Amino acid sequence: MEPTDVAASQIFSEIRSTRGFEEIAMQIQSAIYSGKLKVGDRLPNERELGEVFGVSRTTLREALRLLEALGTIEVRRGAAGGSFVVEPAPERAGLLLGAFIHFRHATSQDLNEFRETFEAETASWAAQRATSAESVVLLKIVDQLHEVRESGSWDEFVEIDLRFHLKVAEASKNQIRLAIMQGIHEVFRNSSLAIAKADSPTWRRQQESEIAAIARAIAEHRPEEARRLMRQHVLSNLRLSSNG
Repeated sequence: MEPTDVAASQIFSEIRSTRGFEEIAMQIQSAIYSGKLKVGDRLPNERELGEVFGVSRTTLREALRLLEALGTIEVRRGAAGGSFVVEPAPERAGLLLGAFIHFRHATSQDLNEFRETFEAETASWAAQRATSAESVVLLKIVDQLHEVRESGSWDEFVEIDLRFHLKVAEASKNQIRLAIMQGIHEVFRNSSLAIAKADSPTWRRQQESEIAAIARAIAEHRPEEARRLMRQHVLSNLRLSSNG
C-alpha cells in the first residue's frame, strides 16, 4: 500500500518553546495518538515542516532523531524515502523501560512487588477472556516446562516461564497490560536469570506446579482462583529475591 502524504499545515502549528525540538516531537506524537497520522503515513518533508513549525532544519532534525529513538518514526533513504510513522516495537519499550529501571536503581524485589498485583489481576482477566485456543497454548507451555524440568538448563526453564507470563497477558485481551508485560520482558528475564542460585529439582517442581495450577484456573475460567494462584506464584519469587 502506498504511504499517505499529510499536509503539515493541517495538523501542526508554529512553536515558541526554547526547547523547540521537544515540542515538535510532542506535536507529532499527539497527531499520531489522535489518529491524524497513522502507521504508514509519510511525514511532510523537512522544508515544509520547518516552515510550519518556524524552526531551523537543525532543530527539526533533533526532533526527528528523538522520535526515531522512541520508535515512533522510521527514516528511510532513497527517492521514495522520508520519515514514516511506525508502530513502536515491544523490544524498544523494553529497552527504554530497562534503562529507566537501571537508572532508578530498581531491584528484583521492586519488580516482584509490582508484579504481585499487576500479574494477579492480569491472570484474573485472562481467566475471564481466554479462548479455547489460548488455553491450549498455556497448557502446552506447562508441558514444555515439564520436559525441561529434569535435564534442561536454567536458561531454558526461565525462557519457557517467561513465555507463559506473556501468553497470560495476551489472553487478558487488555492491550495496556500486554504492552506493559512486553515492556518489562527483558527486565523480567534478567531478574529471573540472576536467581540461578535457586535452581534445584525442588524449586523447579514447585514452579511447574504453580504455573500448571494457574493455567488450569485460566482454562477453566476461574478468575478468582487465577488471581490468587498468580499472586502466590509471584510472592514465592519475591521471598526468594528478599533472601538472596
